[in-house]
Order: sequence, then C-alpha cells, then structure tokens
Amino acid sequence: MNTFAATSATLTAATLTAPATVTAPATVTVPNGPLPAAARAAIRRAMEDYDTFVVEIDYEDSRGNRTRRVVSPIRFLARDRFLALCLCSEAPRQFCLQRCANVKLRGAHHYVMPVPVETLPKSDSAAAISGAAS
Repeated sequence: MNTFAATSATLTAATLTAPATVTAPATVTVPNGPLPAAARAAIRRAMEDYDTFVVEIDYEDSRGNRTRRVVSPIRFLARDRFLALCLCSEAPRQFCLQRCANVKLRGAHHYVMPVPVETLPKSDSAAAISGAAS
C-alpha cells in the first residue's frame, strides 16, 4: 500500500468514527442581554461539526412569542445574528442572538425533521407589554 492510500484509509477511519457520547456544555440562560461566550461557543461548535451537533434554543420573536426550537447553525451573519436550518420549520431562518435563551448543544442523531415546535409561556416583560396594549 502506498503512503497516500495508507494516510487516506487512516483519515477516513478517523473521520467516520463518531464519539460514543456527546459531551455538551451546561445550559446557558440569557436574561435579555448579550449572549454569553459559552452559548456562542456552542453555536459555533454546531456550525463546525454539523453532522454531530445541533442546538436547542428558547427563542423569543419580535412579538414576544416564545418557542423552543432545534436548529442546525450555518453561519454568523453579524455580531447579533446567525443563520440556521430550523429543524421545526424545515427552512433556513435568521436568529437574533439576544433573543436566544437556554442554548443547549445536542447530538444531531437524536432528531429527525420535522421536530415539533414547543410553545413556551410569554416572558414577564412581553406579557406586561401585550397586557398594556389591550
């Protein structure tokens, strides 16, 4: 076997072997502030190893509606946003980092599209605003 073939076989075996256990960082809660470095790192890790990891987030839209979603991050668009394939809507979506909470790195092998969207109760500030508007 020539050197290229031996190296190629070694690389293929190494890259195709998935870890037996996925180690994820602790849950990060973001109370209406900038996303902590640990949550940003979890998103970046899922971008870099998209076959192994996805990210579960609690997301609050511009109307104050909160949902729990599973996304496969694609890239950061700016300091405050990222593009991801939403496994719930089966489409690419932009997510504002400041609206993300409870960012969790998860093993991708646990999810098959479509993943159900979980509706969460409105946050206290969003509920107060919508209550004042009615």
